[in-house]
Amino acid sequence: MQKLKILFLGAGYANISALKSIRAEYFDKAEITLVSKHNYHYHTVLLHTIAAWGESVKNVKFPLEKILDSKIKFLQDNVVELREDSVMLEQNGELKGYDYIVSGLGFSSESFGIKGISDFTLNIHSYESALKIHEKIKQNILRYKTSSDENDLKIIVCGGGLTGVEFASELALSAKEIAESNAIDSKKIKIYIIEAMPSILPMYSKALVAKAYKRLESLGVEVKNNAKILECFENGIKIAESSGENTLNANNIIWTAGVKGNEIIAKSNFKNGRSKVEVGANMKNIENLYPKYFFIGDNSCLKDAQGAFYPPTAQLSVQEGVALAGNIMNLIDGKNIESSFEFIPKASFCSLGRGYAIGYIYNFHFSGKIASFIKHFIESRWVKTILK
Repeated sequence: MQKLKILFLGAGYANISALKSIRAEYFDKAEITLVSKHNYHYHTVLLHTIAAWGESVKNVKFPLEKILDSKIKFLQDNVVELREDSVMLEQNGELKGYDYIVSGLGFSSESFGIKGISDFTLNIHSYESALKIHEKIKQNILRYKTSSDENDLKIIVCGGGLTGVEFASELALSAKEIAESNAIDSKKIKIYIIEAMPSILPMYSKALVAKAYKRLESLGVEVKNNAKILECFENGIKIAESSGENTLNANNIIWTAGVKGNEIIAKSNFKNGRSKVEVGANMKNIENLYPKYFFIGDNSCLKDAQGAFYPPTAQLSVQEGVALAGNIMNLIDGKNIESSFEFIPKASFCSLGRGYAIGYIYNFHFSGKIASFIKHFIESRWVKTILK
């Protein structure tokens, strides 16, 4: 009997979760290939620490050879097109002859059409992009010694969601350290979070958010709520506030205000919104177009029982990967796939600089050092999962 050929695209949380959840004996029963533009997997929820501290942060990037079963074939290449029966790669050309294709290509930044965002901001969407942010901010802080340009010491973080708040908090500590170790007055460093909504971190209770504001204030981070970004230029942004339109200047502008699915999805024939394909509980597109495809992680959007889309999180991606692994094993065994996946949100935590966090596990809320400890424990569990 001919082995099933299964192609995985992308090495993010969803696909790695799936590949680690497929039992070892199934790699003998099927031919499984992984394509990724990187030869490593990165812990996406920790990219803000790389953006703040650089490569001194450990346990964020992991070589795929240490993660994958040796029977999985790996191709390092860029996916350029999804076709009905094949996939086009930048270097290796067309890959065809696969029975099933799993698209988990990850996310890209969403600019919402705001002028100048693509040209004048940096965003945290990969390990390299995070490292680039760290290097630029560090260079600008050091440049201040010769430029005397206070904008070199100003950092604007566009977006008050998880990534923006976590990054600004870590940056408040790392930028201070960079300045003080180079005889620069750290009190001159200014960090701003710009949020269009009335509050940052809308996924948390008012009590937890109040603690986040207090922590940010203690770190010297200024939060501007109800501030809509109208335009971004080389050394600043224009915002609309209740007082009218204002300009905020800085030579470091970081965009964390939104993400969408992969551009490859947007260019495909699949019906999609914000570069994501709507899927059912079996991880197949609801139109059943190109039935050999599965979509998981940031390439997909899935509705809950009330008809609302689940927010994109690493937790959702991991659970989707586990569910898909079960269906992959069913297919290899010649069984039908199941359509019973239901996301169970268990916990959410937001770090606010080293040693402090807020968050919850089910209905139990935590803050301070204990929350930071729990968050690190959760993050370390993923590392243990992929390296076992």
